Amino acid sequence: YGTSHTKEMHLLIIRDDLRHFAHIHPERDANETWRVPYSAPFGGTYWLFADFVDQDTKHYTVRFAKTYEGDGGASGFQRDLRERKTVEKYIVELKAVPYSEGTLFTYRIEDADGKTPPIEPYLGAMGHSIIFSREGGFIHTHPSPASDHLAFHVADPVDDFHRIFTQFQVNGEVLTAEFDWLPGKNIRSPEGHRH
Repeated sequence: YGTSHTKEMHLLIIRDDLRHFAHIHPERDANETWRVPYSAPFGGTYWLFADFVDQDTKHYTVRFAKTYEGDGGASGFQRDLRERKTVEKYIVELKAVPYSEGTLFTYRIEDADGKTPPIEPYLGAMGHSIIFSREGGFIHTHPSPASDHLAFHVADPVDDFHRIFTQFQVNGEVLTAEFDWLPGKNIRSPEGHRH
């Protein structure tokens, strides 16, 4: 195994209705078995994506499914296409703009005074964006270092509905912003035309 963003393995977990997300990091024991504690917040079937690189930095993702017993709580796909969300004490705005090779996602983060807080490195990057489709598609990407804001370039996938979990760190606290995305349907270009 190699190291990717300070870890040998990233384990991304999502229930199959795209609720209840977790990003944790298994470690290998003396027998080379990967272990990490995890308790599902509600019952249901969860997808677990083991994301890692080899020593040549070739990337791999292996998906598992595990069903947990117990109360499922609220369930089903529920779309929320708002572009502005409150995350803890911050307002996070997501703009998605199509371009020739996919979509550019730009996040603007402000506090109650309209000021942009200093984003700190988290796991070797200024942010992590994990995108799931309801068909089980998966993208794990990181922001461009050339932007003043968190900006992620994503090749447009074939699935029609995705939930995006973007993680960033402010004052030592890891925050997660959650947005929904309909590729090619809920995106506005800079001119305001719907695509």
